[in-house]
Amino acid sequence: MGLDHDFKLRRLERYLALAESSGVEPVVVLTKADIGIDVEGRMRQLTERLPRRVQAFALNALGDELARVLAPWLAPGQTLILLGTSGAGKSTLTNALSSSSQETGGVRQRRKRHRQAIQTT
Repeated sequence: MGLDHDFKLRRLERYLALAESSGVEPVVVLTKADIGIDVEGRMRQLTERLPRRVQAFALNALGDELARVLAPWLAPGQTLILLGTSGAGKSTLTNALSSSSQETGGVRQRRKRHRQAIQTT
């Protein structure tokens, strides 16, 4: 999920239930930490509701720390599946982790401009 307007804990709980019922190890990656709304508060809410075995990270998918933080799940022979709504940052994550260049919907830029416009009024 994105830490922007996409943040919904009930949806995340459904994603976790799906992952656990499939027998896979879930890892929560919250994108847009650089432009998110109340990132620390949302991370607190999340960690209060997550089972201790599930790790969660707030990351900027365009930042330098992404590959380092997610390295344990990116080893050869592992499969990574990204679940999230449209605009959550899945393509941006894929591009950053694989050095590819899928087009993204530009949601990040539109929301950032909107947020900046609100802050200046």
